[in-house]
Amino acid sequence: MEHVCCCLDKKLGVCGSNSSLPPPMEECYTLIWLENGCFTELFKPDSNEKLMTIKQFNNYAGEIFQLAKNLYARNSNSELYRLICFQHISGSKNMAFNSQVYYVGKYDSDLYNPKNVVDGIFNNDISLGSCVILKPSNSLQTKLTIKLSGYHFINKVILWPTNENVNQLLKIYVYWPENLCADNIQVNNDSSTEVLCKNLQIKEHSHVTIEPKLDNHLHLCEIEILSNNIAYLKPAISKYTVGSMQTLVDGSTTASLEIRLGINYWIAINLLSYYNVFGLDVKPNLYNLIYFKNFYIELTNENPALVYNSTKSTLCAKKIFDVISLDDYYSFMCSKGGVKGQFVVFRSTQTPYEKVVIGEIKIFGYYLAPSNQINTNILLHKPTWASDTLNHYYAYLLTDGFYEAYFHTLNKKKPWARIDMLGIYRLFRIAIANRHQNFANRARYIRGLVSNYQDFSIDYQLYYSKICFINNDEFESGEYRLWDCQQPNPIGRFIILYLHSDDQYFNILEAEAYGEEIIDDDLSLLPLIKSDRKVDSNSFSNRDTNEQFPLKIIDGLSENIEKLGQFLSCSGTLTNDNIEGRITVYMNDLYMINQVVTILSLPLLKENFENVQVAVEIFNTILQRQICSLKNDSQREHLLYECKSVGDRVSFYKIGGNNIMKTWAHFQMPHIDIH
Repeated sequence: MEHVCCCLDKKLGVCGSNSSLPPPMEECYTLIWLENGCFTELFKPDSNEKLMTIKQFNNYAGEIFQLAKNLYARNSNSELYRLICFQHISGSKNMAFNSQVYYVGKYDSDLYNPKNVVDGIFNNDISLGSCVILKPSNSLQTKLTIKLSGYHFINKVILWPTNENVNQLLKIYVYWPENLCADNIQVNNDSSTEVLCKNLQIKEHSHVTIEPKLDNHLHLCEIEILSNNIAYLKPAISKYTVGSMQTLVDGSTTASLEIRLGINYWIAINLLSYYNVFGLDVKPNLYNLIYFKNFYIELTNENPALVYNSTKSTLCAKKIFDVISLDDYYSFMCSKGGVKGQFVVFRSTQTPYEKVVIGEIKIFGYYLAPSNQINTNILLHKPTWASDTLNHYYAYLLTDGFYEAYFHTLNKKKPWARIDMLGIYRLFRIAIANRHQNFANRARYIRGLVSNYQDFSIDYQLYYSKICFINNDEFESGEYRLWDCQQPNPIGRFIILYLHSDDQYFNILEAEAYGEEIIDDDLSLLPLIKSDRKVDSNSFSNRDTNEQFPLKIIDGLSENIEKLGQFLSCSGTLTNDNIEGRITVYMNDLYMINQVVTILSLPLLKENFENVQVAVEIFNTILQRQICSLKNDSQREHLLYECKSVGDRVSFYKIGGNNIMKTWAHFQMPHIDIH
């Protein structure tokens, strides 16, 4: 009997054996491009590359990869080698959100204010105050400019249309008109339009301008701007730091941060999803180059605050004690093909640690998949409230996703903060990002509880809650710490963090929780599609009209503060005499609505929400208010209304007075789908 053995060589199969010939098929180009370390998803050979032999193209691809290590290296056509090699891979953070907006032109109503395009609301109904309609003024070219925070490589611009059927041809440029991102952009009317910036002549900038080319009118509802830096404004955490970790990912290079790196001393960027990372650009402090050495960078799916297990991490790159140039950034390339993970972690083998000074960290790679359950923070943008607050350091800062501003109570016995997870969860872990320097040990006696009760005295916690963790150990400056919940894992809707102390300030940067949702047919979140009010009369006299349209109460953000100069995520209605004010939120179908969760604006003025009637209603029927009842007589900003009524909208009515009336709310609705 004869046996035939075949040895399969993929490259031999698609490229052939003669490297002096051009690649016989497009797959050969892709394979060679990948083998040399460049990204392939969008790669197509151009006319010059098609003239190369296999050997020439292999050498060319290897050269491109080496040149791509330099953040600013360009070819003779001013194209960045980084973008040639790794194509247009973009981060997920919209840099345009809440940015400054400048414009040339005019608008007929605040419903069409240019600032609406950076409010984070994607509703395309022009009657609701989330879009811009900009018209020409005095024969000048209409244009809209967004000024970003910091300087960035602009990689992609996403344009969201209005619900009108308009023909728009646009151009986008960065800083000056000749520095084109793209020209002759035809805007889709039924979906977003994604624009890749391929030919920018300058390396980084903060100003992005959109101009119409047909009739000098601009109709858009939202603009997103993305860079290739997937680290931008992602959570930056550490075992030890003496300053704000967000300094490293804020897009600004004006400040540096001293950190400690060792086996048990680390810093990490949580990318919030699963990525394939190709490399990093790290800015050293040029006056402290001696403190930029002896560390390595890994990718992992393990939270770095857990006990270190090297088998669950993959090395990206190392920085040993060598001479570095005075370039803006020091670039690290991961192994060819990239390294996968959610956490980008810096450590050192030095004992106990190495002092390192860094100014900024940029990471480039591409998105693979959502984070797994164990690494998805349940608390992000969830409603919060506290025993009290010092000045404007309100509890919403615990869940806003920005690890910079801190929550702060008064100096009281057992101060606390509570978080509504808006669902029933089995909790596995709770974490906090703590303050730095001399304030860290204020949180030494922190404890974490899980409960199904909205409001109870901490002194009676044994009757109303389960313990997740108890901490008695001291904190390092700026330490991020993670606790496994006590067994069996507690189940509940509310998390309570408090200090087991007679007199202490409670102030930390951020809270996180990890676990699994337990499906409860009586408590699942309903998608809210729009919100409007009876009279467009402002509730906040010191804020612009466009900042407080009713869509703000369903924008999904946790911010419920009214403070001049800060993003407003609240709305309301102002009426006089015997006129009844109304704000209504709408659903996409009929539901059995069990409960309405309402978050009031801060600073809390009780009279602004007194005598408010909450009612479930059905559209296109004879108006009948099915009144909801307040679950408890809470004096705080977190209110629960019990309804148990069928409807497709919920209205808030201000009743019982003939003076100036003011109501506002930021709320979400658990529901039962009755289909």
